[in-house]
Formats: sequence, C-alpha cells, structure tokens
Amino acid sequence: MVFRRLLIVFRQRFYDILQRSSETPVPVETDEEITRFIFASSHFVASKGRVKAPALGPMFHRETERLELSVYRTTALLPAQIWEICNRFVDNHSAHRLAKARGFCRAEIPIREGLSFDPDGEPHPQHANIVGWPAEKHELKNVQQKIAAAMELEVRG
Repeated sequence: MVFRRLLIVFRQRFYDILQRSSETPVPVETDEEITRFIFASSHFVASKGRVKAPALGPMFHRETERLELSVYRTTALLPAQIWEICNRFVDNHSAHRLAKARGFCRAEIPIREGLSFDPDGEPHPQHANIVGWPAEKHELKNVQQKIAAAMELEVRG
C-alpha cells in the first residue's frame, strides 16, 4: 500500500513536470484522485459525509458544444494545497461565491460510467473537464448519482 502511494506521488510529480514543459496535456489516469469543488450547501450532507448528485451537474459550453464538469487532479496534494488552488482559481471566478466543500474520488469512477476527461490545464495545470455525459436527462441523473455515491466529502475548514 505504501509503495502504491509512493508510485502515485512520483507519477503525479512527473506529470506535473511534463505538463509545464509541454503543450500536450497528460491524460488522466484511472488511479488519480479528482476533486469537484462544491458551492451550495444543498449539494452535500456534512453529517453523513455525502456528496449529492446535483453537485455533479455538468454545464453546456457553446465553444465545445458539449456538457462539461470542471474538476481538478489532486493526487498527492495536501488538503492545504488543494484549498489554495480553490482560493486562487475557483473562488471568485464562480459568481463571487466561495466553495463550501469538495467531493473527491478516483478518476476510475466516472470512467466506469462511460465518461472521459479533457485535461485542458485551464485555468490551472491540474484542471480537467469530465466529458461524454449522456444527453437524456434520466440517464444523466443516474450517472451523477452513481459518481456522487462513490465520492468522499471534505468540508472546508
């Protein structure tokens, strides 16, 4: 277990270096941790440590003509580092609201649901979008519920 964690940390640092030195984003790996910052208190249950499906509502982007959900790659980052990314790149860019919590899981979870990642590195090198969402509302909700059920919750301190 310790060796696996060290391997993940090494791989993430290696990817960080590659991303800084290359225009080509590094693909998101299944064992990476991804974080979704949550702004609405109604999108999580702190007492149960649960993320609710609406926290994972993708937005339609006209430029790409697809549904996208903004996430950050947070493998090997300490909570303070993750919240610093939030402070600098997420808070105040979302209608002057502050994130109240974050939901996180392995990238494998959305991939299992048929989704994929677009690691665009904007506005931060660790940024990616989850793409490939179903167009049908009931299918979309089902995918959101499955991912939310697998997420862990960290409420902002």
